[in-house]
Amino acid sequence: MDVTGGRMVRAGARARGWFWSSVVAAAVLLLLGAPPATADGAGPCDPAALRGSPVSSRVELFQHGYADAVVVVETTVKVPRSWRRASGLLFSPRSGRYREAMRCLVADGDGTVPRDKEERDGLPVVVAGAKTITVTDTVRLTVGDESGRLTGPWDITLDGGGYRLLLSPPPALRSATWRVTLVRDGNDLLAARPTPDRLSTDTEYIWSSVRADKGPPPEILLSAPWRARATAHWGEYPQMLFIQGAHTACLLLIPLAYGVCRFLARRRGFVPPHIGVLSAAVTLQAVLGVFNGLDFGLAWALNDRGDFLSDTGWFSYQSWLVIGWAAFGGAVAWLGIAGYPVRRRRLPVGALAAVPVAAALVRADAPGERMSLSVGAGLVWLTCSGVLALALRGWRELRGRPVRRVHLIPPFLLGAAAAALITGMYVKQTLDTRRQLNWLVENTDTSLSFDALNFPSYFFDTIRYMWWLVILLAAVPVLRALPPAARIDTSVRVLVALLGGIALQDWPDSFVGVPSALIPLLTTAVFLGLIRANRRRTLLDWPLTVPGPATALTARTLAEVTAVAGESARADLHAVALRYHALEQEGRKMDAAYRVTADMPASTYTLKRESLEGDLRDLSRWPPPSPTALSLTAGQSGQPAASGGWAMPEGVTPVDVAMSVGPGATPWQNGLQSAALATVLGLPVLVYQLYLNYGGSWWVSQLQGWFGPLWLVYNVLFCVLPWTAGGFLLGFFWRELPGRRGPVKVLPLVAAYTSAMLVDQFLCHAFDQPEPAYRWGMTGLLTITLTVTGILMDGRTLRRQRPSWATFWSPLFSVYRLGAAQTGMAFVVAQTAAIVGLWIQVRTGIEPPASAPSPQVEK
Repeated sequence: MDVTGGRMVRAGARARGWFWSSVVAAAVLLLLGAPPATADGAGPCDPAALRGSPVSSRVELFQHGYADAVVVVETTVKVPRSWRRASGLLFSPRSGRYREAMRCLVADGDGTVPRDKEERDGLPVVVAGAKTITVTDTVRLTVGDESGRLTGPWDITLDGGGYRLLLSPPPALRSATWRVTLVRDGNDLLAARPTPDRLSTDTEYIWSSVRADKGPPPEILLSAPWRARATAHWGEYPQMLFIQGAHTACLLLIPLAYGVCRFLARRRGFVPPHIGVLSAAVTLQAVLGVFNGLDFGLAWALNDRGDFLSDTGWFSYQSWLVIGWAAFGGAVAWLGIAGYPVRRRRLPVGALAAVPVAAALVRADAPGERMSLSVGAGLVWLTCSGVLALALRGWRELRGRPVRRVHLIPPFLLGAAAAALITGMYVKQTLDTRRQLNWLVENTDTSLSFDALNFPSYFFDTIRYMWWLVILLAAVPVLRALPPAARIDTSVRVLVALLGGIALQDWPDSFVGVPSALIPLLTTAVFLGLIRANRRRTLLDWPLTVPGPATALTARTLAEVTAVAGESARADLHAVALRYHALEQEGRKMDAAYRVTADMPASTYTLKRESLEGDLRDLSRWPPPSPTALSLTAGQSGQPAASGGWAMPEGVTPVDVAMSVGPGATPWQNGLQSAALATVLGLPVLVYQLYLNYGGSWWVSQLQGWFGPLWLVYNVLFCVLPWTAGGFLLGFFWRELPGRRGPVKVLPLVAAYTSAMLVDQFLCHAFDQPEPAYRWGMTGLLTITLTVTGILMDGRTLRRQRPSWATFWSPLFSVYRLGAAQTGMAFVVAQTAAIVGLWIQVRTGIEPPASAPSPQVEK
């Protein structure tokens, strides 16, 4: 018994020894290599410590008044001071402890992937209290396709049922108690799991206590308009391809219209001077539109097919594209040099020298950042230099000065400075964007290989809708050299009207997310259509009559005879107009004196009246009598010889003809004078607009895009362009516009741009999308400015013989009293429209243009 009991005691002691040894070994193993904790354990984010933390999420969906839905999510978390990561929230955003703490609250903990679709104005706001630290994060998301997007703690998807919002909180907050507030903007709440606790207002729903770790995740379904569901159903890439095709169609509008008109004009054998450079500029817009469409369209199609899963395929594709853009940049440089006295046979070879340099990119599987940026900067230099050379040539042509080879030096030096500025801003904004996207990621690699290789594509994508300004510069020599023909060349007329429509309205418009050039096209069509429909009311299209017996003379229109007349004949016309008006005044005074007093015998009155009527008939012949045969002193009766073979149409006076011709000898001169008048008259409004709306924040916002300097210059130009373009269109088409006085001639132009604006607003309302931010008050002021410009153009016409009048306004007051009731009516209509526009503006306010848009989404 004793032996057996001793063995049993020793066996129990050994068992207890093995047990405690196992416990100690297990504890050591756990300390040396603990497995990952579960969601309820400690873990790196310590979700157990945040179980009682109150979390609120406010979701606002803005659909009404927006083409795509904009979702704004504001999430507020109150973190206890005892949380192990709480102190990291108070560190600098660049520190690792700050990023670790924020990843637990606004992302998915470790391994965070940058959310490139989220938009935020700044980092989360951190407010430290005595016992808690409050973190408020606000993000935005634009929903335009069916791809799911993580926005804050929500997974947002647009499908056939509508907008689906699924609460997907970070792992650290999955066990927290959530308070959810939904604010809808016209979208119906179709379903909700769980159902909301209460309805605060008609558009605000509240869930007081939501747990994402119990049961299925909370889900909200909101209705979506038919256009949003239809476009989203296509999928991301088919939708992008269709939109890119619409962009290409918009850019081909000017080349197609111009090309058709030029083809018809060449069949008639008429070629305007300097038309070659203009045709080349229009052709380059077609090339730019097509190649840009192929660039982004093929990239999306190949990416959808999976050809860009490796970097090698992407680099190879983009390198070949750089060769095409190098050829385009060289062509732009050749376009700028073509108008200068250089050896043009060498131009294509010299301009396309950038192609071999760009071809070196193809030989490299992954070209370096410096090489890619250098080639891109070179293409920007060629493009900017060509445009600046074209602008300098147009400026010297405008002033009537010749261009020489030495004048090419400033454009190329300024082009180099512009290329350095644009490239530097692109690199800076790209790095800033990369840092903003990677603010939570530990790996802060700022490699620019992808963005550097895409630099040419993004640059030419930005300037595609600015290229019409280059066409405008190329058109200056052509317009200046136009002869005073009876009818302007059709291709030039259409091109000027299209460019003027773009300057008045800007482009492109967007309907259901699809770009469109409808508004500039409608402005042009209405303007030219009204001119065409009112040709019978255009004074210069009236035929001259042959007085007396029939002769061999063939009836011609006033436009034809004024076109073939020389400068001396046009000067005679102005002198005859003043003489005619002086005789009319003399006749009115004589009639008044005869009716009021009895001092003048009837026989004397009859003789003087017949003498005046004979002088007026002689002055109504064409060609007009020479000024040497006229006595321009009021009250004297000259006896000019009837030197003309035609008589003016019945009811038409030399005053009417002179004011219909305008103060300039050619349409270009009329347009230039009218544009100068309209711009000067609009300067007070422009200064007030710049002072009121374009403060420091606006200038900074313009520079925040990839190509901020370009957008800054373009948007500043558009503050002036509507006034200048409206005045130029009025003067250039002065001789074709119906009416005899300036205020009447303004009406077709006013009807053109106001009708286009109304149609745009109607279509936006019909498609349930935001109405364009038209400034009707500015439109009313533009109408007033053009009306006053028409009056001043009449004054300049009669000012050609200034010594005959006491002041500048004397001829206007006198001529406008001749019974032109239509002039007064036009003025009243214009002022009424302006007053209504100003009233609308007072109620809605004047909004500045939006900040500089970025190029297309990354390919």
